Parts: sequence; structure tokens; C-alpha cells
Amino acid sequence: VEAHEEIATFFSSEGLDYAGFASGVDAQIQSIGSNNWKFIYAHDNSIVLGDDSHRLNQWRDVVASQKCRFLLTTTFQDPMDHSVSHTKKEFAKCNCEMEIFKSFVQKLVEFKPWRGQLDYLLYNTDESRIEHSSMDQKGKVKKGLRLLKNQFDVVVIDDHNKYADTILKVTGWPSPAEIPQKVLSDSRDLVFTKEMVSSWGKMSSKNGDADFIDAVNHVFFNSLGYLMEQ
Repeated sequence: VEAHEEIATFFSSEGLDYAGFASGVDAQIQSIGSNNWKFIYAHDNSIVLGDDSHRLNQWRDVVASQKCRFLLTTTFQDPMDHSVSHTKKEFAKCNCEMEIFKSFVQKLVEFKPWRGQLDYLLYNTDESRIEHSSMDQKGKVKKGLRLLKNQFDVVVIDDHNKYADTILKVTGWPSPAEIPQKVLSDSRDLVFTKEMVSSWGKMSSKNGDADFIDAVNHVFFNSLGYLMEQ
């Protein structure tokens, strides 16, 4: 089970702006009913948690007033896995040979990298807030961790099955025999080069993802890697 468009009762989209998403959520949670679940899928153009996390408290209060429970969940990827996923997406869109793609993706990572997971958590798709943020990388990592600890009920990294099992336990839904997972195909023989991997690592360090995901592992999964950096 994934909180995705296929089961969501409401989801963000390119056709919505932030205000439109907030209004949609407001409408969803007004009359939930004692035997209903509302699944809201917040992706692009949904909520800028770095500035608007107070909305979560408001929504939680509205849901609680109906004697229901508001659950906030999120999943992250290891920074390298995140870069692999984005590179596969770019390769799928590129109708080009491998050598041409290698040059393209190197320039993409250097000059117009995809948004990191930390920036996405804090600023969603609002590029201007990322560019004009006064926080340094360490400040962003701390703010991201604080958001997760204070607002989120379920946080997982690279563990689709754990996420699905948690949702099934919370809802009481029976578990299917097999939980489908989306897989990005690289049937055109995408080759990950040493240069790509090196550039991914530099990008993850620059955008804060390396420190952030390490910190999430420490805080939520008792990994000691983050302590070694202090």
C-alpha cells in the first residue's frame, strides 16, 4: 500500500498551487465519518513545510475534533539510490545514445541538479524559497529533523515493505499476498559510470542530503553514522 494517486482521495498535482492544495485538504477533512479513511497524497505543489508546518497542526486539530486520528507519513531514499532513480528517469526521457547521455547528465548534475530530499521536504517545488533561504546546510538539516520528529508519525528510508506493513497495521486492512512495487526500467542498458557516482556524491554533500539522511538514520533507526561526523 502506498499513499499514491491510485488510492488517494485527494492528491497534489501540477494543476494546483499551494493554496489550492490547502483548500482541498480542508474540504477532505471536514466530515470524515467513523468508518472512513482519507488518503491525501502530497507531492509537487502541496505544502512548504519549512514555512507552513502550522497547517499540519490545524489539520490535526480538525481531525481530532471528530475523534479521528491524523497520521503523517513519508519515505526517503539513500542519497545514492535517489540519484540513481533520477538518472533513470532522465535516461527514459532522453532519446539518445549512452555516450551522449553521460555528457548530458554530468552537465545536469553540475549546473541544474534535481532537487534534494531535504530541500523538497522544506520547500517542496518552490525554487525561490530554496534560492533565498537564509539557512546554512546545518540549519536546514536541524530544521528538517525537527519537522520529522514533531510532525511525522511514520518515517522510513528505502523500506517499502516496512512502510506498507505499518499502513496495514494502522488501518487494519488485510495484507495482500504480494505488494507491488514500482520499478524504473533501464532496458536500454544504462551504465552508471565512476564519474556519475562521484558527481552524485558531491551533489548530495552540497545540497545537504548526505548529512540529512545520515541524521534521519541516527534519530529514527539508531544508526551511529551521524555521530561520527560531530
